[in-house]
Amino acid sequence: MLMPSSSQAMESEQPPRWLEEVLQVHFQHLQLLQQQNQRIADLVSMLVEREKASTSAADVTLPAPRVDPYGDLVRDLPTFNYEGDEDETFNAWYTRYGPVIDDRGKALSDDRKRNLIVEKLDKATYKTYSEHVLPLKPQEIDLATTIDNLRKLFGPKRTLIRRRYEFLQSKCPPLNGAYVPYREYGNMIKRKFEDASMKDVDSDSLKCLVFLSGLTDPSHSETRLRLLNQLNRLKESDPAPLLDDFINECETFVTLRTDNRAIESKEVNAAYQRKTAKQDKKHPYSPNKGFRYRRQPRDHSLHSPSRNARSASPAKKHYRGQRDQELLRASSFFALCYRAYHRATSV
Repeated sequence: MLMPSSSQAMESEQPPRWLEEVLQVHFQHLQLLQQQNQRIADLVSMLVEREKASTSAADVTLPAPRVDPYGDLVRDLPTFNYEGDEDETFNAWYTRYGPVIDDRGKALSDDRKRNLIVEKLDKATYKTYSEHVLPLKPQEIDLATTIDNLRKLFGPKRTLIRRRYEFLQSKCPPLNGAYVPYREYGNMIKRKFEDASMKDVDSDSLKCLVFLSGLTDPSHSETRLRLLNQLNRLKESDPAPLLDDFINECETFVTLRTDNRAIESKEVNAAYQRKTAKQDKKHPYSPNKGFRYRRQPRDHSLHSPSRNARSASPAKKHYRGQRDQELLRASSFFALCYRAYHRATSV
């Protein structure tokens, strides 16, 4: 039996040609797929880089939107209406909404805060304030001065002395049924204490307040009015009044009033005597049967004005009114001169 040669054996071991062609085509397809995948990966990477670049550029170039709180505050804050009798004062309004303006309006300048406060005034209040600050305009005044002016102009109509007096006269409502007034009474005490600025009252001022609140009798009305006027004229920089000053003021006033009345009585008597002397000259003695001369009856117009008023003409009435006024002014002037002379001689 013949054995195949080596060349024939090698030819028989080689794959067929069609298989080589199939493998070659498959290999080419794989290469194309790899190239496509690489292109896709490169394209995705490029898109990601572009997205990152655009995002970073937007963060750098586009500023964050600014929020202006002015419009929000104008919309949210209530308008100020002045009611002095009901304690609807500017101080009460600013005490409540001033912290809101400072908190929400941190980015606002002082000028814009001033404009905001002026804008929240109602029509009547703004008219009063704008006329008060003439010749300046409200926009020409700084924030601190604006707040101070509004507090003074639209403060409580009651004086500080009256508020302190009302604080000392506070009374608790009666306890009846289910109504327990103690919390409401305590809150009223707190409110009146702050409204009357009682924390600024020292011992001397408190004594003067108690002294003044005790002058309730009608006989002390003039003295009480003088003391109230004296307290009302005090400024914050002035020293507090002393109780001894009040006592001296009251005694001096009573002495002056007594001297004034005494001098006034003397002046009235002297004027009456001068008038009767003039009337005697106009109406001389007339003869009579029983007497050689008879004096005419005196004019009792000062003692009986109603009887004389019936026969007096309007011109005479006007003259008497002017005369009485001149006598009153003269008596007041002499009283002051007498008091000044008394002080000078006593010193």
